Amino acid sequence: MAHTSPDTAGSPAATPAAPSVQPASPASIKPPRDLRLDFFRGLALWFIFIDHIPSSSIGQITFRNFGFSDATEIFVFISGYTAALVYGSSLEKRGFVYMAMQVLKRCWQLYAAHILLFIFFIAQISWVAVRYGNASFIEELNVQAFLDSPLESVLDALILRYRPVNLDVLPMYIALLFALPLLLMMARLSRPLTLALSLVLWWGVQKYNLAWPVYEAGDVWFFNPLAWQLMFVIGILCASVRKTGSPWLAWRPWLAWVAVAVLLFACIVAVGWRVPAIDEVTKPIVGSWLYPIDKTNLGPARVLHFLAVAYLVGHYTRADARFLNWRITLPVIRCGQHSLYIFCLGISLSFVAHFLLVEFGRSWTMQVLVVLGGLAVMTALAYLLHWYKTRSNPKAGAPAPKAAETPAPSHNA
Repeated sequence: MAHTSPDTAGSPAATPAAPSVQPASPASIKPPRDLRLDFFRGLALWFIFIDHIPSSSIGQITFRNFGFSDATEIFVFISGYTAALVYGSSLEKRGFVYMAMQVLKRCWQLYAAHILLFIFFIAQISWVAVRYGNASFIEELNVQAFLDSPLESVLDALILRYRPVNLDVLPMYIALLFALPLLLMMARLSRPLTLALSLVLWWGVQKYNLAWPVYEAGDVWFFNPLAWQLMFVIGILCASVRKTGSPWLAWRPWLAWVAVAVLLFACIVAVGWRVPAIDEVTKPIVGSWLYPIDKTNLGPARVLHFLAVAYLVGHYTRADARFLNWRITLPVIRCGQHSLYIFCLGISLSFVAHFLLVEFGRSWTMQVLVVLGGLAVMTALAYLLHWYKTRSNPKAGAPAPKAAETPAPSHNA
């Protein structure tokens, strides 16, 4: 930055100074990236890949097996958080119309990715079923409807009504992101009112089973956007108070103990689902009031469990946490930084892993190999994308400060 010395500024003999460069305003300075978001989003993508392999026992050790929520809550919450950062900044600097156009552009990108994934997934399953003479894949993954009436199924797929198994997340996210401009404006006007309206809609889903229909009469979206908007809105509101803070997010030791109690209770109950001895003890205590733990409509138990996790993790995982700079965590972070590509690849690889285990055996060695192989391919793509991004934009590859109190905008929202 050019400066004029006070001693020579008024001297006739002073050399004419070059035009001074005005310092950047604080609002124009891009804050360092919060690697916590990338890490936990990457971890969620790894869990989603593993959880989508039905024939693997390794899925028994992922997040979903020790509580009521799973990687989907992590993914949707962080998506709402990062979307609020990215597009909230556009709203402040360039106005509503520009921000809304950015959101629509991103929705189109997600839609195109979903359709391409749909085509590839159908082709992948169909080829394997014919090549290896195993039609069970077609029925298991809900591809039979496409083979029975391809034209109608394609039309239903284009309007997001027909989706094979495991292709439910992106349509839900598209629907949520489409509502983002309205949600951001509401959050600017009144955060409490925004949360209240979101809770009312979520409660309406629980009470009256409000849902969006799909291609089969009487069936609904596996992830009901009318319910999952609550998790998305919570992420938006948490991002909106990141600078000013909120009494609702303040650390309270008694609330932390409540969160710990919720997590312990959920862990014991969830483990009991697979350990009969524990289930015999917990079943009389729990009774029927806890169930069903509804994933489609984001049941109360799932919301409470995730909020307990987020409250504790948000407090104890600092932005400058050392583990975020370890080499062993970098692959997870890289995957989180390129979430759309890695998610789509993970969906495809989960079927490849399932097919390999069904056709070539489910020994522990084979299970470990297919899971590690899939994670390795996902990580390799993430590093390739990072390499390409740094070559296209050298500034993107510059080392970031270790601390990152405020998450930086990410176009992977």
